[in-house]
Amino acid sequence: MCLVCSTFNPQVMECEYTDLIPAVPVGITVDETGDAANTTATNANIDSGDLFMGELSTGTDTDWIEVTLEVGTYTIAAVGVGALGSAANDVTMTLRDENGNAISYDDDGGPGLNADLTVTVTETTTYYIEVGSYSSTDDGTYGVSVTEGEVASFNLEMGAGNLMRPNQAWVTTPETGVNLTWAVRASGVDPSNGTPLIQLSANQVALTQNALQYVDEISGLNFTQVNEGGVSNNATLLFGAYQANDGAGAYAYYPGSGGGNTSFNANAGDVWLNNNSFHNGQSFSIGTYAYYTMLHEIGHAIGLAHPGDYNAGVGVSITYANSAQFIQDSHQYTVMSYFSETATGVSGGLDYPDTFMLYDFMAIHQLYGADLDYNAGNTIYGFNATEANSVYDFTLNTTPLMTVYDGQGTDTIDLSGYTMAQVLTLEAGVFSDIGGYVGNFSIAYGAVIENAIGGSGNDTIFGNDVANMIEGGGGADSIEGGAGEDTILGGQGDDFITGGDQFDQLEGGDGRDTLEGNMGNDTLIGGKDSDLLSGGNGDDLILGEMGADRLRGGRGDDTINGGNRNDKLWGGEGDDSLFGGNGNDLLRGGTQSDYLDGGTGNDSIVGGSGFDTLIGDVGNDTLTGSFNADTFIFNDNHGVDEITDFEATNDFEMIDFSGLTSLNTLADVLGTGNGTAAASQVGNDVLIDTGNGNSILLRDVLYTDLDAFDFVF
Repeated sequence: MCLVCSTFNPQVMECEYTDLIPAVPVGITVDETGDAANTTATNANIDSGDLFMGELSTGTDTDWIEVTLEVGTYTIAAVGVGALGSAANDVTMTLRDENGNAISYDDDGGPGLNADLTVTVTETTTYYIEVGSYSSTDDGTYGVSVTEGEVASFNLEMGAGNLMRPNQAWVTTPETGVNLTWAVRASGVDPSNGTPLIQLSANQVALTQNALQYVDEISGLNFTQVNEGGVSNNATLLFGAYQANDGAGAYAYYPGSGGGNTSFNANAGDVWLNNNSFHNGQSFSIGTYAYYTMLHEIGHAIGLAHPGDYNAGVGVSITYANSAQFIQDSHQYTVMSYFSETATGVSGGLDYPDTFMLYDFMAIHQLYGADLDYNAGNTIYGFNATEANSVYDFTLNTTPLMTVYDGQGTDTIDLSGYTMAQVLTLEAGVFSDIGGYVGNFSIAYGAVIENAIGGSGNDTIFGNDVANMIEGGGGADSIEGGAGEDTILGGQGDDFITGGDQFDQLEGGDGRDTLEGNMGNDTLIGGKDSDLLSGGNGDDLILGEMGADRLRGGRGDDTINGGNRNDKLWGGEGDDSLFGGNGNDLLRGGTQSDYLDGGTGNDSIVGGSGFDTLIGDVGNDTLTGSFNADTFIFNDNHGVDEITDFEATNDFEMIDFSGLTSLNTLADVLGTGNGTAAASQVGNDVLIDTGNGNSILLRDVLYTDLDAFDFVF
């Protein structure tokens, strides 16, 4: 049983693993399909850097996982994942050669009852990782990782599973809430040292109340204080203080076996604070050593272990270099760690964790369930915080090191007060770089944050799978929406914005922006400057607005409008509609039957390979139908226009004069009957005078080839 927690200051520890900056495995996660065979014929296989998530269907089940390793040293870890009976709590691991012969075996190599093996490969070789259970008695889910180097790497599920020990909980069924009583201890002695009880000070009581309230709010644990304002020994969790030079800042007892059976251990759930570390001269506010340590000890009291097989004591030297058994053992992932977040690549200069962290939330929620009423409204975290003067208010919390858990509502991460570049992801379980620090912010697995607001720096923002509203703010931002129906506003600066898989609305705002819709029927709006907009797949609406824009439709039936400057429009695939708007524009249709309207200005319009409709509109325009039979439409005041490739002998290609008041019949154009010909041969071309200084030049066309099939009136 883990009892005692360190009093050393992990913020100043130095990490010897300078190559361990990647915080998560770099490969893919492979899920077991069916039941992996326990022979070399297994269908389960992974590569170095990958993870495998499987299940032992019975206690006697074993799974073989194929992996081919190149020259080097590798660490293979197997960890039970899930809570209580759902996890394979005591996994074993056998490494086998390409013929299935056993090479090495591990049981309880750690952390805890998990397995860990290191192998050095001298030539590229295929191995088989056999996962089973100790004494063939334990079924459940597990995870396997293969990491280059001498230290394992865990994903979120493995890290959380590693914090939970078999039967160490106040419940016997996963994700089950429970009511617990607690009290300020009235009498007794410190069981570890035999020193007399010291009554908690008022500040220590307030610290305990605040921490327990937080645990209560985020989980299915419900804490009720016995004799509030006084003391009592008649409660499940008792909090007391002592003073001793035992190398500990505090210690706590696990719940005990069988759903917190206190008859198994009368001290189950009790917490003791060492006044050598917890004294009234220090701050007990959130983010301090005292608050972090209280969360750590309450973690033990509700069933969470250290991430590694270490424990503080007199003369015990515990460092990340000699005690961390997997890369992610740091405050970045869990308050149960002894080690600074800098060990896993987080910036220095931060204080202690402000909240439970990623592994903690997953483990607590797997044990006791999540409380969906926590911050259930439309909550803002960061600047303009809903809960002002809290840890989530970044006007006050200038060194955030936290994981945000949120129950319900439409919520926002607001970074508008920052001037430096931010890297923010709304995806749960992934780290963000906030407030000038690296890797110091994350969203708990299971929590959904919908919206984000960037600062005035050059921010990078990623959405998630729900409908996001993302505002870049100032700076040259890079924003990616994700899988939901997103609305993204670039704001000031030269922004790069990518939509995602659904129907997104992207607006560049000020600056020279690049917008890509990707999948879905998207709306792209350029804004004030010269922008590059690409619709991607789907039927997109693309609006250049101000600036000399470049607009590409991509696949799908797109509608593209250039706006007020000299724009370039490309339809791409699909039946597209292109409108040049004001300015001297270039319009190109693409592969299908497109509708191209130059608008005002002297435009160049090219149809492409479909059966296209081309309208020069106002201005002196050049029209090229390209392949197939196209229709050229002219209205009054169309200007001095030119068709470069009209095929008079193609009966399906035509000029539409239905919008002209000056030419109403074929006789008006060709002079047949009593009409006066508007058309005349000029060298190799035909010139059609449509009146009031307007004309159409048909390049390389013979007057004699023109007939009724060429015109619509």
